[in-house]
Amino acid sequence: MKKLVFTLALLLSTNVSSATTYVYNVTKDEVVHEYASERVRPIASVTKLMTAIVVIESGASLSEKVSYRGFLGKKELSREELLKLLLVKSDNQAAEALAKAYSGGRSGFIANMNHKAGQLGMIHTQYEDPSGIGRNNISTARDISTLLNYSYNFDTMKNLAALENIQFVKQSKKKKKQSLMVVNNTNYNLLKEYKEIEISKTGFTSAAGKCLAMLLTKNGEKYTIVILGERNTKDVQRVGRKIIETL
Repeated sequence: MKKLVFTLALLLSTNVSSATTYVYNVTKDEVVHEYASERVRPIASVTKLMTAIVVIESGASLSEKVSYRGFLGKKELSREELLKLLLVKSDNQAAEALAKAYSGGRSGFIANMNHKAGQLGMIHTQYEDPSGIGRNNISTARDISTLLNYSYNFDTMKNLAALENIQFVKQSKKKKKQSLMVVNNTNYNLLKEYKEIEISKTGFTSAAGKCLAMLLTKNGEKYTIVILGERNTKDVQRVGRKIIETL
């Protein structure tokens, strides 16, 4: 393990950005690598991991139709379809639709997001909206690792959060034609390269930078990888690859 920690530190030492990283071996309960892992910062759409958890734990039917208005137009979509849009496309309007359809309404949904963070011991985490668009959706790399590990308890998360792409039928404005739309995961490149990834979520805002949270199993051991605040997509993928290849 010491050799692995040293190798990762050496590989990531060329990363002179202000990004924070946390790599945790869940199986062995060991920190493999960390850099400023308790720095509190905006997390952008990584927020949507908690959004999905609150929906799943609410017990609401995933097949029930919910009003949605977004890039697919104005229509009724099931909660499961919205969760796919949430986790794969990182659709902000899917997040809002799920929150508004919550039994306690949008405000109750956000309150439950924060309550769940407290239950999980994510003491540096705060949510202000279900999508992550606000700069006051904040957390740490270590807290996000906790959330990733908790997410692994839910088959819905494992079934949806690492899909390379999803398909939807889109109706034309004139309603005379239907077309099949393929939507790639926002982490498509790494998911295609590394089948070991079981849960994945990216995020980006100008305040948060490029963020990436993943859970994977490699050589029989489970790991969480969290990168917050990278400069661009190329860099966050480069760091993600280095970590996965070194494990």
